Amino acid sequence: MNKFLNSLILLCILFTVFLKVEAGRRQYMDPTYAVELPTSDYVKTKWLLPKSTSQSVTELEEVELLLGVHNSGNNPVSITNLMVTVFRYHSQNYTFGPLKMHVYPGEYSSFSFYFTPSEFEPQQYGIIGRVYYKIDDKSYSSVFANSTIEIKETASSVNIRIFFVTFVLIGLIAGGAYGVKYYVKQKQSKQPTKTDRSVNRRKNKSE
Repeated sequence: MNKFLNSLILLCILFTVFLKVEAGRRQYMDPTYAVELPTSDYVKTKWLLPKSTSQSVTELEEVELLLGVHNSGNNPVSITNLMVTVFRYHSQNYTFGPLKMHVYPGEYSSFSFYFTPSEFEPQQYGIIGRVYYKIDDKSYSSVFANSTIEIKETASSVNIRIFFVTFVLIGLIAGGAYGVKYYVKQKQSKQPTKTDRSVNRRKNKSE
C-alpha cells in the first residue's frame, strides 16, 4: 500500500510542476519601450522575414529580420539602436545596439538582424519593431513592424510534451489498477474460507 501511495504522490507532484510551467508560459506582460521619440517624415521603413514567406517561425531557431530604410531628406540618417518585441500572453524583447549604420540622402539601405524566439506556445503573436536613429544630432524613432507572426514548435518540443503526458497517464492508469487490485485482495482476505466455516460449524455442534 505504501508503494502505491508513494507512486501516486510522485505523479501528482510531476503533474503539478507541469501545470505550473504551463501557467508561467501564459503570464501576461505588456510590451514596453524604454524611450519614446518623435518620428522623422523623411525616414520610411519596411521589413520582412526573408526565410519565411508566410510570416511563420519556429521557436528556438534563429530568425532573420530584414529592415529596409529609405532616407528622402537632405541629411544622413545614423541608425543607433533597434528593438523587436514579440508578445501575447507574455513578451520577449530583442535589442540591437549600439549600431553604427548610415543611410545617406536619397538612398535606400537594408540591414539584417537575427533573434531566437523561445518559450512560446504554437500560435499567432504580435510583433512590434522600432528603430532608433539620429539626424543632425537629434534623436528619432520609427515603428517599422506592427503585425503578427506565427510561432511553431520544434519537433523535439512536441515529442517531449507527448512523452511527458503519456508517462503521467500510464502512471495514473497503473496506479488506479494497483489500487483496485489491492482493494479486492483486502476484501477477499476478510471473507471466511471453507476451513473457517467448517471450524465454526464444529464449534456450534459442540456447544
